[in-house]
Amino acid sequence: MTIRNYRRRRTFLGATIIAIMSLLLSFTIPDQAVAADSILMEKAVQFLNRDYADNGINNSDAGVGSYAVFVLTQAGIDVGAWRHDGINLKDAIINTVGNDMVNADKVSAKGLAQDLAAAKILGQNEIVDKLIQTLKSRQKITGFDDSGALSIYSNMPSFEVISRVGMLDRFDLNLTKNYIFSAQNKTESDKNFGSWGSLDDGKYYADFNATTEAIRTLDSMDIEKKDQQIQKAIEDGLTWIKKQQKNDGSFVAGMDDPLIDTCEVLVTLKTLGKNQNKWVSGTGKSPLDYFMNSALNADGSFGSSQNDMDAIWVVWTCRALQEEINTYLQSAKQASSYQNNFGEKIFKDIRGHWAEQKITDLAKLEIITGYEDVTFVPEGKVTRNEIIAMIVKMLNSEPASTQDLNKLKEKFSDAEKIPSWAEGNAAIALREGIVSGYQESDGTFNFNGGTYVSRAELATILGKIIEEKLDQATMKTLSFTDIDRIPGWAKTGIGIDCAQGIIGGYPDGSFRPDNTVVRAEAAAMIWQTYALL
Repeated sequence: MTIRNYRRRRTFLGATIIAIMSLLLSFTIPDQAVAADSILMEKAVQFLNRDYADNGINNSDAGVGSYAVFVLTQAGIDVGAWRHDGINLKDAIINTVGNDMVNADKVSAKGLAQDLAAAKILGQNEIVDKLIQTLKSRQKITGFDDSGALSIYSNMPSFEVISRVGMLDRFDLNLTKNYIFSAQNKTESDKNFGSWGSLDDGKYYADFNATTEAIRTLDSMDIEKKDQQIQKAIEDGLTWIKKQQKNDGSFVAGMDDPLIDTCEVLVTLKTLGKNQNKWVSGTGKSPLDYFMNSALNADGSFGSSQNDMDAIWVVWTCRALQEEINTYLQSAKQASSYQNNFGEKIFKDIRGHWAEQKITDLAKLEIITGYEDVTFVPEGKVTRNEIIAMIVKMLNSEPASTQDLNKLKEKFSDAEKIPSWAEGNAAIALREGIVSGYQESDGTFNFNGGTYVSRAELATILGKIIEEKLDQATMKTLSFTDIDRIPGWAKTGIGIDCAQGIIGGYPDGSFRPDNTVVRAEAAAMIWQTYALL
């Protein structure tokens, strides 16, 4: 919902084989999946640390502020070791909270409640008491803030974070309960019945976070689960939430970030003592499936918004679901063993697929792996980071040296954005002449590892490998119906690939150079290249 956006063999052949195998392996980033808990947490913490080092305090959900400090410290991260312009994050946030107290009339209740959480976890008891008094003086039947239709987006997270730090009983519980009840949609004929949200110009908008926050707050007020009114409100809210699940196991309402909403579900179910494994989509995917496989982007960011809020929610979820994640990882290891021992049964979603045999062969060679649920997702898109990793693996290249990594940083202005799992592969690809990067208008070069790879791009890379590694590289004259759409830089590579049977056109005679390469297509092309080498 847009009104809440503010919240949200041959040396080179050996090298080539390593590159491609590595890319196929990182196609699904299996190593990261096997250690997803530590990897996701580590990557999220690195993302936030880097942002604070570069930009300092941003006291909002979308920045490193009070709420981030609360979540990070709760997860065991020493924020006192983080620096921006010589100022550590702990001192910076205490100073920020102090400024908010001085200007409390200009700070939202949500901001003050998050300051309260940070102050409490940092042991600033005097500040905690003052913030409680400030918030108590604001509380009314309309919540802490009564600024109109959007005030729920300050009030509900305020109640929730206060309950999370165990201080809700310092406030008027009757006013709290009545406010939460009054904001729930109780029109049974409405598709949004059971949700929490806001009225804007007479139209009701359900809000995912407001709903999960309300549920968790109510649950904290009825630990023994004896208050029938509270329990009904919670169940109605959960019923609405379940309807928002997508086929991949994620949850999303309106235009929200699926990762944020899915994290909210996972933590809410954990808080309520409910089994997330029972919350599966029509395709059998759970919210944890989505979290483990789709939270981390190829560039090291998280979710569709790719901002600090996504990273903060990942840290929060990893801490809350440690036990569930460990169990999930154990199952993933068993699935991996199953894949390695039973070749023809490696992936359950490729039976009858046109690339089934090639995918299976590459998996047996350990050039590719699939996901924890023993799927390959043949129609999934592939990024530049992933393709380069596959190619490096296929070529069995020598590992990247310190000199190679330094040259990578010198060559590409966006080298720092390359995720750690892809950095060595990118350095090898640069060393071997597989990639040269994209030149910008100012003359600098970018690697653009997070962008999806087109058919023309992959054909060019593989054509270059064939040309340099084989004594002969016959070219086929191109006669595709859309040859005018094929860029000049790609025609040689495409001609070589077509002559070697690595790639072809579509039944209508077109090549479609701009089409994004999918996993099955990449596997087939890499299989054919590997066979030739």
